[in-house]
Amino acid sequence: MLNNFSNKSIQWDDIFTIPNMIELNKPTDSYYFEAPQKFSEKGVKPLFI
Repeated sequence: MLNNFSNKSIQWDDIFTIPNMIELNKPTDSYYFEAPQKFSEKGVKPLFI
């Protein structure tokens, strides 16, 4: 009786819920920020540096 938890492996979602990733800064957003050409040519996203 003292060892009820030994048969169950603990999952992260047993402790807390991990939210789904929300994508920010999409072209359809009203606050959309477009990087200057020199950044986008090199594939750099300055908002996420």
